[in-house]
Amino acid sequence: MRYATPVPQKRDLVLAGGGYGHLEVIRQLGLYPLADVRVTCISLESVVPFGGRLARAIRDNLPEEQWTLDIRKACAWAGVRFVNRRVVGVDTEGRRVLLEDHPPIRFDVLSLNTGGVLHCPPGLEPADWIWPVRPFRKLIARLHGDMERLSRETGKAVISVVGGGAAACELTLAIRDALDRCGRNGIRMRVIAHALLPDFHPKAARLMADHFHSRGIELISGHRVVKGADHRLMLDNGQWLDTNAAILATGVRAPEWVSQTGLACTQEGFLSVNTHLQTSDPAIFALGDVAQTPVPVPHNRITAVEEGRLLADNLHRHLAMRPLKSFHEHVSGRAIIDLGQGRALMIGRRLVTEGRVPALIKAQRDDLYFEQLTHLPELPEDEDRNRPRVIVPDDLPLESLAMDPQGAASKMGRSQVNRVLKRLGVETVAGIASGVAEADDAAVVRVPAGKDWVQAVSMLRWVLSDPWMFGRIATLHGLASIYAMGGEAHSVMATAVVPFAADPLMEEDLFQLMSGCLHELNRHQAALIGGHSAEGMEMMFGITVNGTVAEGCWLPKRLQQAGLGLVLVKALGTGFVLTAHRHARARSAWVEETLGSMLQPVREAVDIARQFGVRHCTDVTGYGLGGNLAEMVRDTALDIHLRLTALPLLAGVDEVLQRNVKPPLYHHNLHARHLMDVDEALTRETAWHALFDPQTSGGLVFAVPLASATALAAALSAAGYRAAVVGEVVEGRGRIRVTAG
Repeated sequence: MRYATPVPQKRDLVLAGGGYGHLEVIRQLGLYPLADVRVTCISLESVVPFGGRLARAIRDNLPEEQWTLDIRKACAWAGVRFVNRRVVGVDTEGRRVLLEDHPPIRFDVLSLNTGGVLHCPPGLEPADWIWPVRPFRKLIARLHGDMERLSRETGKAVISVVGGGAAACELTLAIRDALDRCGRNGIRMRVIAHALLPDFHPKAARLMADHFHSRGIELISGHRVVKGADHRLMLDNGQWLDTNAAILATGVRAPEWVSQTGLACTQEGFLSVNTHLQTSDPAIFALGDVAQTPVPVPHNRITAVEEGRLLADNLHRHLAMRPLKSFHEHVSGRAIIDLGQGRALMIGRRLVTEGRVPALIKAQRDDLYFEQLTHLPELPEDEDRNRPRVIVPDDLPLESLAMDPQGAASKMGRSQVNRVLKRLGVETVAGIASGVAEADDAAVVRVPAGKDWVQAVSMLRWVLSDPWMFGRIATLHGLASIYAMGGEAHSVMATAVVPFAADPLMEEDLFQLMSGCLHELNRHQAALIGGHSAEGMEMMFGITVNGTVAEGCWLPKRLQQAGLGLVLVKALGTGFVLTAHRHARARSAWVEETLGSMLQPVREAVDIARQFGVRHCTDVTGYGLGGNLAEMVRDTALDIHLRLTALPLLAGVDEVLQRNVKPPLYHHNLHARHLMDVDEALTRETAWHALFDPQTSGGLVFAVPLASATALAAALSAAGYRAAVVGEVVEGRGRIRVTAG
């Protein structure tokens, strides 16, 4: 992830969708970054299958990382913001991309590569025996899981592939090879297609039909499947066919929201684009399965890569207000289809050939493309060739972009803040005498009778490139301190620092941050009563939390007696994974598990712990579990016996440590080691290092009567938390005794 640059960003470029075209744009942005353009990629999937290796994935049962592309990781490498959500529409007038369960994303320039929706004939909705080819990861899991079951079916089992395009043919042959390799020759394959390879030279269909025949694959052409019921498929001539499983590879259609954008569409519902890949709105581009060029071309990998290269160039040219390049139609009618057994079918506009040479060409091209997008090169920031370029013309009508604010001059403008507050719709809350709605000089809060007032403050540098998600995590991080005291969140003041940029971009950042904050505050019945905003070099967000607790009933951190069991809530490792992600060295699966942990509120955990007689509690913070435990026994006559093997860890922590990726605060947290008694051999264990990992929106440590600890951990696990009994409190001298188990 690239660090802040003093060049202010002026334009929002949004890449909606994670297709091959956008992956190529992201790769180009990593190699040739733009300083004055803010780029955001939106994709429902953070890991997408690579079409060039799908047949091999089925045939050879490859590990997932050998046939998938990690969009989140590529975005982190290129300095592109990543929003993990589904696109559900485009507001062309308001210049917003509409998302599912996320505030809309602003754009100046937009590219749509969201992919199409699988076309399912009526009566062929997905079922336990009807498998759509998309999502492909789910299809592969089904294939490998059900082959054994199908081979045990009475009689000869049949797998029917519905569709006759290049992908359907390649898929059929790969499944046939996988079945033969596993010794399941009794399972028959059948292809049902109205036309075989209809987008290509007629010779290609003849060669493919011959190949099916030689492999014992039944081909039914000239007919469509019109209905399915109870493991039977009905053709358009009324014939019914028995099948144990049906795989739908029936092509794609445009998503329904496309027709509601107001952009020009084809009769089939795809976005109409010109030879520059522009839609009827010159600032909105489209490619892949969602669009159609003036001369229709097949939606395959070759076309997608060609379009992606052109798109990367044209987006750059459009932002720089330079003439655009045109798409060449010579790619139409081209494909290389993997036939298996070291052979492939190469299809050109005039030449069709089959053999080992096409297979070698395909493997070389696919492997090169895959390597370019998975083994991302190191990009030193101090080399001239990697320094971000300024491309947006200076004569565009923008606000002043001279950044040299001092003191109060670094605040965001009143009009910006007011517009954000209006969009947020912050309302007056009971118990708040003067808050955001009153716009007074300070907030006035009425403390409820019979309550003690609990306060905590937190501040985070941004850990994710999605400001809305960052706002949520930073808010949960701050609220946890109140819950660790046994309190209830009452009200919050927010402090937001947004990267200096053109006014519309800063305003949007503030809105996204505060939307995320309010999302969590509303879930916790806490009120936003004020705050402060400022311009800076990078995004930061924090909250000052006010809470209440019944008089004298808070949960202290400092231990006071032996005989208590320590129960840890949430796995450790957020610091390691987030640091690896920042440097584009973390897999999406690791980041997503870490996100799930950080987004899990701890409020319910405290309620559960009270049922088991909790005596003490602390939240696991940036000082790491080791530092927090040290605070629990400091200046006491007690020790903590901590068992390393009991510590739950997030996915990827071990691999991140093997790569020697550690957050800077880890080294400061190691100072807590002088309070620990540990065998030197244990200091090489991953769990040992996790003790000093700074946690963002981490968990809690409960001290409960030892007899109740196991039951508490079980109750927390039943509620959806990762929880474990990790130690106990014994007589001692204020130290932590670390053992393996």
